[in-house]
Amino acid sequence: MTRVGGRNERHVNFRLIRSIEQNFIEKKGLKETLEEVERKLLLKAYNECQTTYEMAKYLGISQPTVIYKLKKYKDDFKNL
Repeated sequence: MTRVGGRNERHVNFRLIRSIEQNFIEKKGLKETLEEVERKLLLKAYNECQTTYEMAKYLGISQPTVIYKLKKYKDDFKNL
């Protein structure tokens, strides 16, 4: 099991699943739920990685996609 930020990946994934379940309980739609999960994964990568290239590798997406998503959620990253 790989360690991530002092917690193992299983624990992090469990928290994401709980978040998804909570969104459906609160009657949030699929789009809002997917955006929330995407933001959380992007934030996790942002905290773990030094560069957008590392973030891309960590997330399994291209570096331009990382840049696009950082711009999309720029308000979530202003205070970091």
